[in-house]
Amino acid sequence: YFARPDSQVDGRNVYDVRKHIGKELAKESKVEADIVVPVPDSGVPSAIGFADEAGLPFELGIIRNHYVGRTFIEPTDQIRNLGVRLKHNANKGYIEGKRVILVDDSIVRGTTSEKAAGAFTPSRAARFAKAAAGPPAGAARRRRG
Repeated sequence: YFARPDSQVDGRNVYDVRKHIGKELAKESKVEADIVVPVPDSGVPSAIGFADEAGLPFELGIIRNHYVGRTFIEPTDQIRNLGVRLKHNANKGYIEGKRVILVDDSIVRGTTSEKAAGAFTPSRAARFAKAAAGPPAGAARRRRG
């Protein structure tokens, strides 16, 4: 979860693994859409893989404010919610009237995905579906024994 995309884990490039997971997610998805949008920045590799496999355009439909830090580690829901609201803004010209697949790498508390998805409401996206590319909880522990 915390690995940077340019990291190597168990001899595999994290960026490549995340793209592959996005491709697998697209194979499982039955949602019709016009574009694929990542939750920045963590969902980008998986969204690229999803878009590539699904034959859909990849667009930056949400822009991240890089002056807001990691929100999932904040101590209260109120602070987390405010941080996420300031962190993600809809790129309205790319999502208005579109059927959007919103891809994130994982869902820890759901705060970021929920608020990022909320950016679509005032932007008049036709509809959207969320997809999480993270492995099932506890997968690493099960694998390592």
